[in-house]
Amino acid sequence: MPTEHLLDARELEAPLPLERAIKIVRELKSGEYFMMLHRMKPCKLGAVLEKMGIAHIYFEDKAIHYMFGYFQDDIQTKKFLKKRLEDEYGRTIVI
Repeated sequence: MPTEHLLDARELEAPLPLERAIKIVRELKSGEYFMMLHRMKPCKLGAVLEKMGIAHIYFEDKAIHYMFGYFQDDIQTKKFLKKRLEDEYGRTIVI
């Protein structure tokens, strides 16, 4: 099972959520992913992740904004996240 790195940024003020997410992503290894919880859409994070070669999934559910990031070529983590999002959040993603 892949290792999760959780960043609960719901109480953090800008720019701390972005800075902390970047720090986590820089330390990610294959078989790991990060999950960020935020009170608003982390609008700049998606572009930053793309530049870093990190695939990401974003959605909002019950006023919580979720962002998951993982290595694009990490097939096992993709499959794990696909199942988790379907089971826990009722979300379907294409991998």
